[in-house]
Amino acid sequence: MMKRLELNFMNEGFGIVYIEQNKSIPKWVFGLQFYSILDEDDEKILICNEKDIPDDIEYDGNWKCLKLGLNEKDSDLNVIYEALMDLGVDVFLVETLEYEYVFIKEEQLIKSLNNVLGTDNVITHSIS
Repeated sequence: MMKRLELNFMNEGFGIVYIEQNKSIPKWVFGLQFYSILDEDDEKILICNEKDIPDDIEYDGNWKCLKLGLNEKDSDLNVIYEALMDLGVDVFLVETLEYEYVFIKEEQLIKSLNNVLGTDNVITHSIS
């Protein structure tokens, strides 16, 4: 049986902005407190707090973020991530040197985690 996990999600909702590959990163991004840019050959993606995205920008919203410090990373999370992917849940990871950010669509969050872990094994909290 999987041990009980306490998951701490960031308070903010996050959005994903898909930027055309031939376009540069908008200047408004660089004044933000939290953002991540993924720039690959075939796609360019900006992730930031939904509230920071200008009204005239199209984006995919309602993402929640689980923020894990290096000492909090757990091998169970890899199992959870793979199980969520197998269920077809929209989820992705962004890693830095100090943190791992796990993004999950808000409407899929609790139901999906309960399916993977069982209702009694998930405790969620919001953090700033």
